[in-house]
Amino acid sequence: MKKISLMILLLSVVGFSISAQSISRLKSWGYLDSPPAPFKTFSTTDASYMLLASGKLVKVEVDGSLTEMCTILCKTYSKASDVAVKVYGNMAMFSLVEGSNVYYYVTSGTASSSKLVHQLTKTLVNPPSFAYMNGKAYILTTDLTEISLADNSKKVLKTVGTVYKDYFKTETDGQNLYITYNIDDNSTKLALSKVDLATGDLSVISDRVDYWNPIAPIIPLNNGLLYWSLKDTTMVVNGSKSSYQRTLLTKYDAQTNSSQQVFEAGVGVKAPDYLGEVDGKLYFFSNGDYSLSYSCSTCTFSGATGAYLWEGSSQGFRLVKGIENGTEKYTYAGIKQVASDKIYLELTTKTEGKETWVASATDLFLLKDFNPGASSLKDYGLKLVDGVTCGGKLAVPGIGVVTSPSDNELYLSDGTPNNFYKFDVMPKADLQSMPRGLINVNNKIYFIAADSILGLYNLPMTSLFALDLCADISQGVNDVLQTRYLKIYPNPAAHFIQLKSDNPIDQVEIISVSGALIYRSYSGEKTIDVNSLKRGVYLVKAYHNKGVDIARFVKE
Repeated sequence: MKKISLMILLLSVVGFSISAQSISRLKSWGYLDSPPAPFKTFSTTDASYMLLASGKLVKVEVDGSLTEMCTILCKTYSKASDVAVKVYGNMAMFSLVEGSNVYYYVTSGTASSSKLVHQLTKTLVNPPSFAYMNGKAYILTTDLTEISLADNSKKVLKTVGTVYKDYFKTETDGQNLYITYNIDDNSTKLALSKVDLATGDLSVISDRVDYWNPIAPIIPLNNGLLYWSLKDTTMVVNGSKSSYQRTLLTKYDAQTNSSQQVFEAGVGVKAPDYLGEVDGKLYFFSNGDYSLSYSCSTCTFSGATGAYLWEGSSQGFRLVKGIENGTEKYTYAGIKQVASDKIYLELTTKTEGKETWVASATDLFLLKDFNPGASSLKDYGLKLVDGVTCGGKLAVPGIGVVTSPSDNELYLSDGTPNNFYKFDVMPKADLQSMPRGLINVNNKIYFIAADSILGLYNLPMTSLFALDLCADISQGVNDVLQTRYLKIYPNPAAHFIQLKSDNPIDQVEIISVSGALIYRSYSGEKTIDVNSLKRGVYLVKAYHNKGVDIARFVKE
């Protein structure tokens, strides 16, 4: 086991200061020191990991040190889509695609437990599905293979058959193993079965699983699972009667070996999207207002589109909130972050592009509109798939057109409307890189990003930062990387402030401690009237061709 020690760098150097938002720099790598480039992160119940582009898996310790688990491959990876991860308590299992091969690994937080368990040639569109249970790994291709992690011995439990389409899935509820597979090589006949691990026999639960929902046709629960299936029905849509396949959500109880229909929805092949679980309740998103009738032979559907949030529990399903807009169609983009009491999700609309929304037990709302009044397709550039949560709050990298073409900063939110604060970690705009590897370790967020410290060849160094996201982020913008090159006088100021900079100023912004933009000028002026500002502390950001400088002043 190789341990990479990280020295904590005191923030008192080069004029850095800390505001109410706590951040610390843990380690800086020089230009030629091969800094880690994480492209996939995940957490188990007792450890957090970064999978580096160099092919190494490292565990992020509480003190910020990186403990190398194992060298995965000698290849260099750059696409997170080539990695699939499933977490089972303190154990994680993941697959890596490299060329025409798929590699399967497991880890439980020690170097000895981190190992390659299987390798195969990729023959399907997606990497074969896998699961872990009771010290054994299960990988499903045309064969269901069981692998003992104790001695890496392998055996084929069941030969499923020739695949027609890439619909093989495997899941576990902790006690039982379930698989989906095509029946008789028919793409429209997808079955769900429980596996007898002693004999390999399959007990069919349903032979009409929704084959148009291959991403998540089954949702594991304690002592069972939910699954999507299809039902032939007649529907009345805008007064016209037609034949459709309705989508059913059914709960299977493994203890009683019984199924109960809990949700009836879907038009044609579209089912509500599963968002996640909060406080023991399940949440779903749809862009149609569905009937929850369990037995309708002729169902009525209005044909309206919008954003609809559904909640399911032991008491049944209910509509939490529906938002209708005749000019918009909201589509769930399949990207979410499940926080402690809410779910951050990404929606795609016709006119606004991608947006970040919040779903809770009582509401569904747009978090912030960065381009109000936009009439053409916009992408807000918030990389929600790379975000991380702590205490219901969200940290997410911004890239592209969040506020400017080169804005690759970190954005923070507490999940309340319009609360999305930009957190400046890379003031060198021309040499920025997006914060990478965001991960929650013991209620602190760690990430790697380009720094304001310049190293060899006068290039920005790469640093590991720790952000206390669980602290009160409503206290404002952090200026930990405040530079020495912008001076403000008088300070405190009552009427006017003068800016003195080592660089020609192209744009000036004044920001309140709550993160609100108070003033912006593109004239490059160095004398600013602050008479109208309330008493308090403000940040001034001066943009120039080399980046941005930050300083603070007090308004009397």
